[in-house]
Amino acid sequence: MAKTPFTVMSGLFESGLAYLRNGYADVQIILMDGRSQPTCFWYVRDAMPTRWDAGDLDANSNTVLIETLELTYRWIRQIPVKL
Repeated sequence: MAKTPFTVMSGLFESGLAYLRNGYADVQIILMDGRSQPTCFWYVRDAMPTRWDAGDLDANSNTVLIETLELTYRWIRQIPVKL
């Protein structure tokens, strides 16, 4: 496993995160721009979550909830995005 964890921050993780709870899994991470177009893509091999923070919800605030997911992994590769 990699010694340096990979950290992902998002407004909301998809339900595919549930696949990681039983062990290692291959993960695809896609960074989207403001128009929901992919700008960056990573393929992560044998990832396992080591930390997850859901942030704070405050009904009296207009802040955005940011989730943070930290993964250990065997290797990671950035894949070019064709525009």
